[in-house]
Parts: sequence; structure tokens; C-alpha cells
Amino acid sequence: MAVAASASAPALASHAAKTTRLTISIRGCDGCHVSLVPGDEFLSYKHIPRRATVAGGKVTFSVPTDETRGLEVTVDDPKAADVDAATYVVFRYQGQRAGTRVKSRRSATEKKGFVCSAGTTRPTLHWTFRVVHYPVTGVTGEKGYSDRIYGNPGVRKFGDLRPLHRGAFLMNGDNYCADADR
Repeated sequence: MAVAASASAPALASHAAKTTRLTISIRGCDGCHVSLVPGDEFLSYKHIPRRATVAGGKVTFSVPTDETRGLEVTVDDPKAADVDAATYVVFRYQGQRAGTRVKSRRSATEKKGFVCSAGTTRPTLHWTFRVVHYPVTGVTGEKGYSDRIYGNPGVRKFGDLRPLHRGAFLMNGDNYCADADR
């Protein structure tokens, strides 16, 4: 009987996933839609809430802690020009250390950055992202802006560097986080 009880304990524990309360501060983007994207093709991420709308400069998600590694964040700004691509948050630029700040002028010149989270084991996590508008021409020829959104201060990152345009990572399709060590 003791063998059966100990064998069922891990099964019960796997159903009671530990969660992390993830708060994202993103000023100047009220009404924007923030999505959490699974960035690791090897994990299922079936319990990750997909999308929330920014209100009062913040959005909060409850995420299984073991699914925070490799998370990506996309932001859909309904007022931005349609560039037929998703805007990903750049967690850190190449050479930027976690916890350090980057000024807007410098961010515009960045050529490479990390778009995947290193994850956490903590019950709470707070990320602060900066939003900078820059002029673009949309797919239908309309003049408007796109968003450059980056961790300020820089966030612990995971995966490989991605090429950026004007300090922003926009992509039409799926981006998977990969680690050179894998």
C-alpha cells in the first residue's frame, strides 16, 4: 500500500503546477494587446494564458513557473501602422547587462538583441518595458508608426541573438528560442 501511495504522489504533484504571477509594466501603451508566446518548441506551454489588454500601464498573467523559460512577449498596438508583422519585446540588447538601462536614442541603433526570457523559479516576476514609436510606412502605403519595445532595465535572457531593425524585432511567423548550449 505504501508503494502505491508514493507512486501516486508525483502524479498528483504534476497536476498542481506552481504558478508565477507575472506583471508587465508598459507605459504609453494602454489598449495594447500583450501576448505571451511559447518560445521553446520542445515544451507544450498548454497552460500559458495567451493575451491580455494593457490598462493603467500594466498587465498581469498567472503562468506555470516551469513554463516561464523561453517565454516571448508580443505587443499589438491597435494605433500603430499595419506592417504585417508581430512586434516582439527585446528583453536585452547585445552587450547590455541585466538590470541596466538603455536610453531611447541608443536603442534605435541596436542591431542585435534577445527576445526570450530566461524564466524564473520565483512566485512573482515583474518586467518593465519601454515603448518608443518610430515612423514607418504600412503595407498599404499609409504613414504611421511602429513600436520599439525593450526591457528597461534589461531582463534576464535566454537563447540566441536576433537581428533587429532600428532596435526592434518584428517577425511574420514563429520565432523559437534556441540556446547554443542545447
